[in-house]
Amino acid sequence: MKVEKTANHSHFFTQDRVVYEMLTNGETRTIRTLDFYYPNWKVLSDQAVIYLNTNHVHHPEVNPEKPKEPAQIDLFS
Repeated sequence: MKVEKTANHSHFFTQDRVVYEMLTNGETRTIRTLDFYYPNWKVLSDQAVIYLNTNHVHHPEVNPEKPKEPAQIDLFS
């Protein structure tokens, strides 16, 4: 999920690898949990939001399917 502003957006912040959005009415909304280390910030700059969106694109979620094992070749047949 991309970090995008909603209509009543105040600012984004991070805490314990979770990105939150602070709304103008004082409520918070959880945007997403990061799968990499990111420091806690009270207010994320526009550049930080761009970085998080770019990093998310470069590190997509891992495919939960088990990778296929190659077939074993018999060298002595």
